[in-house]
Formats: sequence, structure tokens, C-alpha cells
Amino acid sequence: MVQGICFMGDGDERFEDCSRIRKEVFVREQKVDPEEEFDGMDDAAAHVLIYDEEGNPVATGRMLGMGEATFKIGRLAVLKEYRKMGYGQLAVLLLMDKARQCGGKRIYIEAQSHAKRFYEKLGFKTSGDAFMEVGIEHVPMVCELGEMKGCSCCK
Repeated sequence: MVQGICFMGDGDERFEDCSRIRKEVFVREQKVDPEEEFDGMDDAAAHVLIYDEEGNPVATGRMLGMGEATFKIGRLAVLKEYRKMGYGQLAVLLLMDKARQCGGKRIYIEAQSHAKRFYEKLGFKTSGDAFMEVGIEHVPMVCELGEMKGCSCCK
């Protein structure tokens, strides 16, 4: 059975699995500088870790509070061999549900441009012009949680 867990980053032993996934996807695959990837914000973030049917960690993401009932999802990463299997969607839905539980009204993301359609299917809308970050084109997007698609997964 696929399982997703939300937890805070400050000292949780499961963060090592999140870190390993992010290193594989962002640092090795996308050539992001490790100092930019690991920006010192992980201890303040809520993280999600997704396990496959055999208990292997395969996807992760994090969420930070931005004030005014707004949260920012980022660092969404799925190991290459597990993409297009629903693990990324589950990670986003769990984080969105966590935001809602914390009184969130909207979610902000800076999506890599190639992932724009993925986020649109989850209710996100473009909220500005594309920009470059770490050598990769991104687009700002927002989702009002009242427009959230999917189910409430994290109870």
C-alpha cells in the first residue's frame, strides 16, 4: 500500500530520506547547486514523504508558512523511475491538506515551467510571468484552497 507521511523537519529522522530524494532529483539530475537546494529552511518546513507499496521512499516535498493564511509548496521531487505514477500528486495533495488544517486559504508555488500542467490539474493558476531560478525556468502559481481538487488525505 502506498503511504504518505507529513512531518516537521526539525530533527525528524525521516528527513534523511527526503534529503536523499532531493539530492538525486535536483542536485544530480537537474544540476542544482547543493547550497541552493538546501537553503536552511528545512527545519521550519512541513515535509511530506511518500513510500511505494514495498516501503521505499520515492517522493517528497515541503511547505512553508508565508503569513496571511498563505503557504508555499516547494522542493517537490519524485525519483525518476516513479514518475507519472501518482506519487507527486499525492505529495501535493497531502501538503495542501496540511495547509488547510493549519488555517491556510491559499497555496503559492514556483513551478518549473515543464510542470505547469501538472499543477493546473490540481487547481493551480498562473499568477505572474515566468522567471529563471537556478538555471531553470519557473512560473508562479497559486491555488485558493476553496478550489482544491482531490480528497482530504492527511487526517
